[in-house]
Amino acid sequence: SLVKITSWQIILVSTKNTKKILHIAIIALSVNFVLNLIFMNLFGMIGAAFATMISEFMSVCIKIYVSSKAIGYSFGKMIPWMKILAIIVLNIILGVLIYGVYNLFKIIIDNIYIGAFISGLVALIIYAFIIIKPFKILWKKMNAF
Repeated sequence: SLVKITSWQIILVSTKNTKKILHIAIIALSVNFVLNLIFMNLFGMIGAAFATMISEFMSVCIKIYVSSKAIGYSFGKMIPWMKILAIIVLNIILGVLIYGVYNLFKIIIDNIYIGAFISGLVALIIYAFIIIKPFKILWKKMNAF
């Protein structure tokens, strides 16, 4: 996959599309500014982090799209989009689950630290069950030589 070895700006520089890097940066800055105004009023500093995450993700997607056009490669083949979507959905579900566990234990035990520890432990166990099979497959591939 090109994701593992590519900096999208390098593709744009090598294909003499340096102005597009500036345009993308200006768009990302503008989006970040507007989202900061909205999200910081709603969520404080976490809103600022979320706004930055959204604008950076948008910037990378635009760079990938422009790079794919510059080198004549399909945008859909540049990144394993379905795998990324599956990971995002899974993490959202797990995040909501862990948040619920945290709040449940915070109410029952009335101790933030124990609730955080237990929810972290639950998250670790869930992630371990999710990644154990792919890890075993990768381990077998690595030890096949």
